[in-house]
Amino acid sequence: NNNVKREHELIFGECQTMCPISGTHSADLFERERGTERSRPDWFVKKYERAAADRDFTDVKSLRPPSVLRETMDYLVFNIIDVDKKKNAPYALPKGRDYYRFDDIHNFVWGAMRSIKQDISVQRCDTDRFTIELLEEIARYYILAINEGRDPEIKSFDAKLNMDQLTDT
Repeated sequence: NNNVKREHELIFGECQTMCPISGTHSADLFERERGTERSRPDWFVKKYERAAADRDFTDVKSLRPPSVLRETMDYLVFNIIDVDKKKNAPYALPKGRDYYRFDDIHNFVWGAMRSIKQDISVQRCDTDRFTIELLEEIARYYILAINEGRDPEIKSFDAKLNMDQLTDT
């Protein structure tokens, strides 16, 4: 079968957007406009997906090359991670609140960063300087999250899962 990738074959992602076009993508908080709640596909960021028997993680149309992974990381760093400190952010607000908490941001960023790591791993490009820099930034985020997650108001932060991801990076 020509569709089956052998372990020694290199795979190069071809997706040129932060999220491959998919009819099943559900817009997250930071992928909808404030006020209208309208989805913004240009704000969509690929989410981490668990391995499953029916999932093909080697589909080059769904894999982002290193340059797009860099663009995605920059988007997360400059637009999402500090959104709680920005006035009038364009993104939808959590139900019943007019502000963002760390867990709102962390849940989105955590899944997006796991997806970046997954794309790096599938393409086996984790040894070049470019992607090592991405992995270092992801590790720094996990370290910062340890401190932010100590806030007693934050219920959904799991320090062990965060540490597992840091160790795995």
